[in-house]
Amino acid sequence: MNQTKLCQDTRARSSLPKKEALRRHHLAQTLRMPLKKKPSALNADTYALNWQQEMIVIKDCRYRPKLAHPLIRWLLRRECKAYQRLYGTELVPEWLGWLDKDAFMLRYVPSIPISKLDTRQLIQANLKLQKSVEILHERRLFHMDLRSGGNILVAPGGRVYLVDLASMVKLKPWAVPFAWCFRRWDEYGLQKWRRRVISLLAAQK
Repeated sequence: MNQTKLCQDTRARSSLPKKEALRRHHLAQTLRMPLKKKPSALNADTYALNWQQEMIVIKDCRYRPKLAHPLIRWLLRRECKAYQRLYGTELVPEWLGWLDKDAFMLRYVPSIPISKLDTRQLIQANLKLQKSVEILHERRLFHMDLRSGGNILVAPGGRVYLVDLASMVKLKPWAVPFAWCFRRWDEYGLQKWRRRVISLLAAQK
């Protein structure tokens, strides 16, 4: 099955309520809230909007630099596959489907990046993040970009969500003997947030 067909899996094609479907032409008529102020040339635009009383997030490569467009679209499809592999779990925001070939939709999760947490919140988030990563690894999935604070979101109730999954790796069964190196890479990301707790505690003395 090719990437496009997988990303259009009807299981996760759209979880939006049965209302008018959001289309590209609706975006110009809808107030959008950018979630990344200055995306790099290789990142899709990411913004939230209210569509028929549903807050959703859209990752959109339509207006990124033309030379980079094929690569960004490929990265979106990689990310799409990762969200669908984790569809129905509590590890990532809910996948809502493709807007069109250049953009996909997720359910908006009120949250803040792990890098913005205070000491107490960060201690709790680290415990939940560790568990989330263990669940990923049990599925032979590896995030590979946990050092970026914007890739780990924490909701008001403390639930941790992993986002920006374009770097995620899914190992084939025959590659399991090599899982240790991917696991170690994720561990480096976890260590960063443990060290941050130590730094915050030291600053309070």
